[in-house]
Amino acid sequence: MKERFFISPKTLICGISLLISFLVFASCAASQQSVDNQTAVAENSDGLSDKATARNKPNLLEETKAKPRRIVDETGDFVYEGGLIPVGDDNYGYMRVPVGYIYSETSAREQGVLRFTDTTGYGRITLKRIKGMDYITAANKLYLGIQDQNGLENLTGATMHPSGYNAKQIYGVNVKDGYFFVAWIIEDPAYPSDCYYLSLEFDEAHKPLMALSSTFCTVEEYNECLNGLSTCFSKCLQ
Repeated sequence: MKERFFISPKTLICGISLLISFLVFASCAASQQSVDNQTAVAENSDGLSDKATARNKPNLLEETKAKPRRIVDETGDFVYEGGLIPVGDDNYGYMRVPVGYIYSETSAREQGVLRFTDTTGYGRITLKRIKGMDYITAANKLYLGIQDQNGLENLTGATMHPSGYNAKQIYGVNVKDGYFFVAWIIEDPAYPSDCYYLSLEFDEAHKPLMALSSTFCTVEEYNECLNGLSTCFSKCLQ
């Protein structure tokens, strides 16, 4: 995605409600796990932590221990530089988020998504694993679901490859307000009937968040890499 797509604050609120409805609908095809067992995992050192040490809420790394990183998105247009922590679990997938972003227990409990927001409210990251729906079907449903949202103009889809995975990217335009909204529906290579949803919402000052799409990794890659069973290519695991 080039640096030219915007969404208004009102559209962000409306659009997120609709997106969450879509995610809940998509997940109905699979058995539901109690949100009390949902985990957001963060590292306690430079390595990734054991998932069992962070049940129910994230064990966030202290800012002073976060190793500065430079992450570039697949297009080369966006660069993030700063401290990052790995988050996620097998209900969501895995990625890195900036140090200091706040975990939303309400979003996990009520909407079944992993969400982190910065203290200004102008940077938001949402992640979810969708079972029982392939990524192309899910992307089409999402596109149809949000195309009539008030304030969205020139809703566009593209084929992308965040962290090397096949994905459909969906974004809209509202030039006058200066807000970005971008979503990726990512194929699960191990289980093609499943997929992942990753979205970023941000203003002009938070555009570097786009680079964090390159830190995403699937549940299978995460666990295989931790066990030394495969070569890791995702920046989530580097």
